[in-house]
Amino acid sequence: MEVKILDIHRGVKGVYGSPRITADLHDGGEMINAKTVAKIMRSLSIAGISPRTFKIRTTVDPFASFPDDLIQRRFDQCRLNAV
Repeated sequence: MEVKILDIHRGVKGVYGSPRITADLHDGGEMINAKTVAKIMRSLSIAGISPRTFKIRTTVDPFASFPDDLIQRRFDQCRLNAV
């Protein structure tokens, strides 16, 4: 089984992890659990390439010009519809 896992892993240039390798083995008629494939991959010191980490991108532009603060940040005027 280790040989088949290594062949699949090399065939996809080391990209696939245990779930995809398990799916490929199932397509080939092998009956094996994903946890077993992961255990064998750990024993062979191989791993799939992890996806890129999520990077937060905001639309805040630090160099943008902002409008003047006409109310000087005094939102509570103690009456309705004052600001």
